[in-house]
Amino acid sequence: MDVQNQKESIARVKAVDGLRGLAALMVVLNHLIVVFLPAVYWGSEGSTVELFLGETPLNFFLNGDSGVGIFLAITGYGTYKVMQKNADRITKCVLLRYIKLLILTIVGAISVIIVEKARINYYGEVKILTGTIWLGDFSPAIDNFLVMLKYKPLYNLTVYNPTLWTMKYIFSGSMMSVILSALINKKRHNKVAVAGIMAICFFTILNFNEICYMACFMGTCLAFMEDEIHIRIKWYWELVLGLVAIYLCGYPTGKIPMFCFYKYLPSNKYGFYHLIGVCILLLITLKGKYMKTIMKTWIAQFLGNNAMGIYAIHFSIIISFSSYMYLLNILKNYHIVTKVILVFLLSILVICLGGYCVSRLIKKDIIYIEKVYSKLIIETDEKKGYIE
Repeated sequence: MDVQNQKESIARVKAVDGLRGLAALMVVLNHLIVVFLPAVYWGSEGSTVELFLGETPLNFFLNGDSGVGIFLAITGYGTYKVMQKNADRITKCVLLRYIKLLILTIVGAISVIIVEKARINYYGEVKILTGTIWLGDFSPAIDNFLVMLKYKPLYNLTVYNPTLWTMKYIFSGSMMSVILSALINKKRHNKVAVAGIMAICFFTILNFNEICYMACFMGTCLAFMEDEIHIRIKWYWELVLGLVAIYLCGYPTGKIPMFCFYKYLPSNKYGFYHLIGVCILLLITLKGKYMKTIMKTWIAQFLGNNAMGIYAIHFSIIISFSSYMYLLNILKNYHIVTKVILVFLLSILVICLGGYCVSRLIKKDIIYIEKVYSKLIIETDEKKGYIE
C-alpha cells in the first residue's frame, strides 16, 4: 500500500510539472502574439481571423494571464507539499526559494542588457510594422543595473525585463502559502471547516480580479484537501471539466468580447473566470487519469522541468531573435499567417534551448547553495550540542 501511494505521489508530481510546462508555453505564446499579432489580444485593427481567434476557447493556449495563474496555483500547491515534508526546515525552504527567484530575475535582466549592449533589439522596428502597443517605448536604463540590483531586486529589475513582474508574486505568494500551511497543519481534525472559513475570509478581503494571490491560495487549499478527496474523476467528467476550464481560461484579457463565445459574461470579472479555470485544471491534473497521462508526456515534462528558465529568457529572445526573423527580407513575400507561424516555431525552439541552459545553470547553483546551507546548519547544531 505504501509503495502504491508512493507511485501515485510521483505520478502527481510529474503531472503537475507537465502542467507548469503548459503554463510556460501559454506565457511565451501570449507574448509572441502581443508583439506580432496584437489584434488577437487587443482587438484593434486586424483580420477577421485574428479578431475571432482572440475570442474563442482556442485563446486558452495564448492567454498569458491564465498561464501565470497556473504558475501561481502550482506555487501554492508545491509550497504546502514541501511544508508537509520539511516543516522543521522552513528557513531553508524560504531561503532557497528566494535565491532561485533572484537568480532567475538577474539572468532575465542581464539577458536584456546583453541584447541592448549588442544592439540587437529589433522590437522598435517590429512595433512600427505590427502596430503593437505592448511596452510602449521600451528603453531600459542599463547603466543603473547595480543600483537596481542592490535595492529590492525582485521588484526593481522588472525595468529591464517587464515579464519578470510575476517573480515578486511567486515569492510573496509562496510566503503566504507557508503561513497558511503552518496554520492548516494545526487544524488537521477539521480540514473542510478550516478550508471553508479561510476561503470565505480570503474572497472577502481580495478583489475578484486579483488572480495572483488568490491562485496561490487556491493551490494551497487544493493541496490541503487532496488527501481528503478519495475519488478518481471519471473520464466523462474529466472531459467536461477540461472543456469548462479551457473555456474559462480562454476568456480574453485585453479586450471586451464581441462574438458569441464570451460576450454574455461580464467583462470586468475575467480574473475570476481565469482563477476558476486554473483551479479546475489543477484538480483534473491531480485526480484525472487522461489529463495526468497528457501531462506526463516527454514534451510536457521537458517544458515543465525548464519552465522557469524559459520564463526568464523568453523576452530577450523575442525582442532580438524573433524580431530579427520577422524583419528578414526573405520572409517579406510570405503571407502574414505563414510568416508568423515560421517565426513562432523557430522562436519556441530557441527559447526552449535557452531555457534549458538557464535551468541547468540554476539547478547547479541551487544544489551547491543547499550543500553549503546544510553544512552550516550541521556545524551550528554541533556547536549548540544538538549533535554529538
